[in-house]
Amino acid sequence: MLMATKQEAKVTEAMGGDGTPRKVLNYFGLSGQLQPGPQGFMVTSPPNSVGRPHFHMGDQFQVFFGSEGSTFGRHAMPPVYVHYTDEYTPYGPFASGPQGMEFFTLRAEPVLGTFYMPESRDKLIKKAGRGISKGVETGKGEKGKAACTPVIERQADGMAAYHIAAGPGGKIVGPSAKGSKGQYYVVVAGVMECGGKKLGRQAMIFVNPGDAEPTVSAGADQGFDAVVLQYPLKQAA
Repeated sequence: MLMATKQEAKVTEAMGGDGTPRKVLNYFGLSGQLQPGPQGFMVTSPPNSVGRPHFHMGDQFQVFFGSEGSTFGRHAMPPVYVHYTDEYTPYGPFASGPQGMEFFTLRAEPVLGTFYMPESRDKLIKKAGRGISKGVETGKGEKGKAACTPVIERQADGMAAYHIAAGPGGKIVGPSAKGSKGQYYVVVAGVMECGGKKLGRQAMIFVNPGDAEPTVSAGADQGFDAVVLQYPLKQAA
């Protein structure tokens, strides 16, 4: 099991599809490099910037922290928005509002390349798969309690997403990663504690398939909200 906070992430820079630079915080691995293990990074989009439609050659989750004016496709983006795409599945556009926007790109295995559409259509060597987006409402945890509810119901290949809401003093054992390629836990509000480490907003854990289910808890004075993002073993037929 791996843990990382926003303060521990390595800062790099990448060019967006609209030609403007983006700040990148690398939690696990490095964006644009093939390194062993998971690849998880956060991108800061400048105000009023656009992520053009594109695809990647690997499965991925994204967690968007939408601000006023942020959109995904034709729809306004809520403050916490989870998006999953199978490999070779185009998605977008998405856009930041006047305040800019932060979002995570999270993969169980490293992937290189961003293939913009329509000019990369010839590289779509597989039929497009799933593209699923869900908003997550935070701040509903009850004092002394914690609950784990599905955001995306577990599918036959192991892909799933969950929301853990904990009030002050709440404690819970997370869902098992067995039968998947692993899980990310992403703190989207409050402070989550795991293994003696305090993990604030935008901190994360990566759970390998063979790891024991982590026990996560809230302190006496503050709850937390986290999303658990679970990767498929193989593409659905």
